[in-house]
Order: sequence, then C-alpha cells, then structure tokens
Amino acid sequence: MSTQISTPTRCKLCGKTFSHDLLATAAIVGSNPQIKAQQIQALVSPFIKHIEKEHPQHIQMVAVTSAEIQGYLMMSIFDMDDQIAEKLNRDFVRWKVRQWMTPPHARITDERIRERLDSLQWAAGLESLHDGVEALIRVMRDAIEERDRYKMPLGNGQPIKPS
Repeated sequence: MSTQISTPTRCKLCGKTFSHDLLATAAIVGSNPQIKAQQIQALVSPFIKHIEKEHPQHIQMVAVTSAEIQGYLMMSIFDMDDQIAEKLNRDFVRWKVRQWMTPPHARITDERIRERLDSLQWAAGLESLHDGVEALIRVMRDAIEERDRYKMPLGNGQPIKPS
C-alpha cells in the first residue's frame, strides 16, 4: 500500500511551492527502521536543502527545540520532586511542546464555540442561558488548552517562562 500525495507542499516561511511530483511516488514502507529512516531522509531532503539555503536562522531554532524535546522526554522517565522539575523547566517545556504540536485546525476558537451554540435549538425559556454556556465553555477550553499559562511575547513568538 502506497500513499500518493497529490497536493503541492508549500513553505510556510516564504511561500515557495514544491511540486507534488516530488512526492508522488513517496512510500514509507516496511519494518526495517534503518531503511525507513533512509526513505524518510530521501523524502525530506529537498525541504531540508531549502531551509538550509533560504532560512538558516530556523536551523538553530529547530536544533534548540529538538534538544528541549529530547531533554523533556529523557527527564519524563524519572519521578522527581517539584523543585527539581521546576529547575529543569520540565513543565514549561511540556507546555511549549504541546503548543507547537497542536495543529491550528484543532484549536477551538471563540467563533467555533459561538457557531456551535447558535446552531442548537434552544428550548423556550432557555435562550437566556446561551451567553452563560458560551462563557463556561470558553473557561473550560482555556483551562484544557492551558491558555495564558506562560507569557507569549511579541516578536519571535517564543514563550517566556515567568520568573
């Protein structure tokens, strides 16, 4: 079974489009991890070359992010007291990874909440609950998504852990 990729791949940083022909025959198959790694390397090679040439500043950002994720995964193997975990920034890194890995389409916006509530058939006399239910859903969403847990500065988009 092979997966055919029919839509072009686009660089989010500069908008350059890579032809879908580049990936049309890509198939990651088999159980041999070394061969899989070689297939994946061949598949992403044009994208890596593009990043190295056109966006070198992002290479360092990716390296730092990778090191943070690797460190978090290594430290998550251990039970430790809160003071040590705090010194290692374990929760902050976990939070950043979650922010990075949540795709935009999975985020629940205020507009999506409002659209869903507006589409409901409210029983007579219960329409007055609409605004309260909307506020409750937003509070619950903010808690689940850990919104505003750490500050997001303007500029580079990297969160800053409060001191």
